[in-house]
Amino acid sequence: EAFVAAGDLFHSKQQISDAWQEYRDALKINPASPEALLGCASCQFHNGEFAQAEQSCLSALETNPSLVAAHELLAAIDLVDERYEQAREKLGTALKINTNSLDSRALLASLHFLENDQEKFEQECRRVLAVDPKCSGLYETVGQVCTLKRRMEDAKAMFEKALEIDPDSSDALAELGLLYLRDAQYEKGREMLTKSFRINNFNVRVYNSLELCDKMATFQTHKTDHFVFKVDAENDPVLAHYATIELEKIREEVCSRFNSY
Repeated sequence: EAFVAAGDLFHSKQQISDAWQEYRDALKINPASPEALLGCASCQFHNGEFAQAEQSCLSALETNPSLVAAHELLAAIDLVDERYEQAREKLGTALKINTNSLDSRALLASLHFLENDQEKFEQECRRVLAVDPKCSGLYETVGQVCTLKRRMEDAKAMFEKALEIDPDSSDALAELGLLYLRDAQYEKGREMLTKSFRINNFNVRVYNSLELCDKMATFQTHKTDHFVFKVDAENDPVLAHYATIELEKIREEVCSRFNSY
């Protein structure tokens, strides 16, 4: 139990490698520990190892079929793989075990959102917020699912909704900041990440992203007719020339496939 508790703490701080080690240490003592197996599954899911996460969840459920979080994680994996009916079934099982699970409800809202059923999505959101009006985790969950499905604009909208409920949500600030970095909105992204880090300075991912922002501030910017990119002028002085050539080649090839220039 001590190793599992330590793993949960590390996981909550996004220190996934440390969490993984704690869960593995727990399994050395009890290889069938459902909580440790679920912890491993959460780490695997975080790292995009969905097949491994699924197997770890199933192993956890062999020992404890009533482990709601395992059913929820399996449903999340189904959502990523667009197995929507299977996700609905697993969430139904989770809600039979715990009718009050807001995490299950948030995933169910995510399912409705991915299916573009706005009416059911809003209905599920109202149901969650009626229980807990401060449940920013509702929109954070939907936002995370949208991020995994590469629906970035939808993800941004969900994280912004989460911040309307809780402006100090370090998770929502972090996720939104990372999305802005992906869109090359570095100042806005850095602002969000800085706010997140002030609230939770144990998040390794946020720390590394802020370090990257500091490093990129020293990079040189290069522009072509179609691209803007940055390189380390000290260590990669020749990269810009070759990157320009290759990027234009790739653009021509990709655009030709879609008849779009």
